[in-house]
Amino acid sequence: MFASKKESPSRVGRRAFLGGVGVAAVGAQLATSRPAAAVATPPTHGPVTIWGTSPDALPYPIADQTVRVTVRATIGARRLRVRLSNAFGTAPLPVGSAYLGRRSAGAALVSGTNKALTFGGSTAITVPPGAEVISDPVPLLIGPGDDLAISVYTPGRFEQVTGHLRPKDFSFLSPPGDAAADESGTAFRTPVEHWFWVDAVIGEGEPSAGTIVALGDSITDSGSLPRGGYQGWCDFLAERIAATLPPPRRPAILNAGISGNRLITERPGAGVTAQARLDRDVLSHAGVRTVIVLEGINDIYGSAATSADLIAAHRQIAYRAAARGLRVIAGTVLPSHRGAYTEQRERVRTELNAYLRSGADHDGVIDFDAALRDPEDPTSLLPEYDSGDRTHPSPAGYRAMADAVELRLLG
Repeated sequence: MFASKKESPSRVGRRAFLGGVGVAAVGAQLATSRPAAAVATPPTHGPVTIWGTSPDALPYPIADQTVRVTVRATIGARRLRVRLSNAFGTAPLPVGSAYLGRRSAGAALVSGTNKALTFGGSTAITVPPGAEVISDPVPLLIGPGDDLAISVYTPGRFEQVTGHLRPKDFSFLSPPGDAAADESGTAFRTPVEHWFWVDAVIGEGEPSAGTIVALGDSITDSGSLPRGGYQGWCDFLAERIAATLPPPRRPAILNAGISGNRLITERPGAGVTAQARLDRDVLSHAGVRTVIVLEGINDIYGSAATSADLIAAHRQIAYRAAARGLRVIAGTVLPSHRGAYTEQRERVRTELNAYLRSGADHDGVIDFDAALRDPEDPTSLLPEYDSGDRTHPSPAGYRAMADAVELRLLG
């Protein structure tokens, strides 16, 4: 067994904040046996990540402008922190000012809610290349489903920025200058279909069941739907949780999907592999207790990956997450009958799903495949669940995915 050290409450709290989890020892023989399940823990008052996304490198020029990023909280909180990422920046990122407020519509904010963010008491900070920074907490009472706006002014010019390519909602750009304090939104004239620099909002002060991270590709990201629609399976699951569970038992959801993402080989414009981004996009976030992994279809259709390759990758993600005390839930891979369909590729998917259903290395499974496939043709999505491209679900399909999640699996 890994050694378990007795720690002071202050050290435990600091470790939980910085690393996302502070759960005790798991089994040591990870290479040959199923990892131990994380022990259920009582509700926490935070900090927990109540919204988050997975960043990538965006070739988008920003020159001495303010960006306003709009996001949706998945659970409530009384105090909020913001995490800014320069993970893919090629130069230091100077933050001249940053604000957080409740969004009313478009780029406009609810009057009186826009709060200046500080970093160790300072309103300005420089983020080194490859690094993230977390703000001091600001008081702002919010509930599940509330929309937030984070405004960041960055003096200087950047040709490549850290952001998310196909997000749920818009960002807005100002003309040159610091417009972060503007509540009316009139300074933000240009809507942009990307998110910039903001990769997490952390909540404190309300009881919750921690954070669930959904690690996946475009089916999890579901950012190709109309911006502001919030019709992906993670969105419907968050709505279901808010309607079903009382606050102390509600987990937040962090959508760590990237369109086109793979498990094994990197695809240009689709982020680093799920294995390579596990530490940053899952393990580094505050309050994470569970990860749901839904990956593999892009490896099957975009590389020469075998089922053995994909099983090995899933196993490593499960072991690494379990070693940090997380519950690890597998999602079966949906059928795809796109143009590159072959019987050999379908065999790889079938063999991978058989492994995931076995529970050999996971604490549970969500059988998305069984929930959405056509009973008369199991290699295809049910027509009403098909968006039309024979791979991505329709809004009805995404809702069926959310309904397929047994809430008890989430701890």
